Amino acid sequence: MFMLTLIYFIVTEALKIKEQRLKYFKQFWNINEMIIIIFSILGIVFFAMKSIATKIAIKTVFESELGEFVDFNTISMWAETCLLYTSD
Repeated sequence: MFMLTLIYFIVTEALKIKEQRLKYFKQFWNINEMIIIIFSILGIVFFAMKSIATKIAIKTVFESELGEFVDFNTISMWAETCLLYTSD
C-alpha cells in the first residue's frame, strides 16, 4: 500500500513539475512534498539493502563449514542506518 501511495505521489508531482516548470520550485509546499518523496524512497532503499545483506549472510551461514566465520557487520550497519533514519 505504501508503494502504491508513493507511486501516486511521484506521478502527481511529476505532472505538477511538467505543468508549472520552474514555478513549482518556488512554492514551499511543493518542495516539502518533494522532500517527503525523497525520504520515502530512501527508506525503501535502506530496507531493501538490509534485506539483501541478510539474505546473503543467511545463505553464507548455510553454505559454510561448521566453525567458519560469517560476517554480520553489513547487516548491523544497514539495520542501524534504518533505525537512525526512522527515529526522531
